[in-house]
Amino acid sequence: MRLETQVKQNSHCAIFSRNYSEHLDEAVEISNQNPRQPITFRSSVIWSSAKKAIKTHGQRKIYFATVGDSNLVRYEGNLEQVELNPELNLQTAQDLLQYCIKSTKEEGLWEEVGKVKVKTLYVISNCRNLSSPFPFTHLRKLLDGSPIDDNFSYGYALVYER
Repeated sequence: MRLETQVKQNSHCAIFSRNYSEHLDEAVEISNQNPRQPITFRSSVIWSSAKKAIKTHGQRKIYFATVGDSNLVRYEGNLEQVELNPELNLQTAQDLLQYCIKSTKEEGLWEEVGKVKVKTLYVISNCRNLSSPFPFTHLRKLLDGSPIDDNFSYGYALVYER
């Protein structure tokens, strides 16, 4: 069965991704003060199936493991919005970029020569530390039920919500 069909049929889908601990810790601090505060992150990968999941089912749970750390999911939050192929001169991108955290505020859409362009802006809220972190290999991919590969590095995956 195709992933698009799986997304439509499964309201228990969630997203898994990796991000840097300093960004996620800052997001947790913001969320501790206001869980509804939007926080925008960037990705060089197009999150089309995540966008479809939100369009079909509304906000989704998002799980994060940190880049360069162990393979533990240490954070979760709510994925609120996904904007594909953002353009700096468009109002939608400007609106979302105002919710960047201090540590990423100056990144723009990576316009500098030699950098991979941002393909996705994604907005989360209610980012929190998990009291019981778990290996991301315990997450099952929505497409075929297989576990996230131990070598997963960047991007995202649609998974079944825990």
